[in-house]
Amino acid sequence: MAQSKARWAGPVCMTLLILVVVVLSILISSTLITRPLIDLTHAMKDIASGEGDLTKTIHIDQNDEVGALAKHFNTFIG
Repeated sequence: MAQSKARWAGPVCMTLLILVVVVLSILISSTLITRPLIDLTHAMKDIASGEGDLTKTIHIDQNDEVGALAKHFNTFIG
């Protein structure tokens, strides 16, 4: 009986470890993508409603599509 439990302990622990890594990866990547997009969405919404401050820029320090979008938005505002 003890040998049977020991045989399953390794795969169960490995599966749990993989699950934790996958969940953490999803949370981190969604935060890195979602937060800048939410900031950009709020800025665009303010401008569209006529309430936006056209002197504000968006500070996003990313070298991906979201960062490029923020850079072009700042250029447009400037």
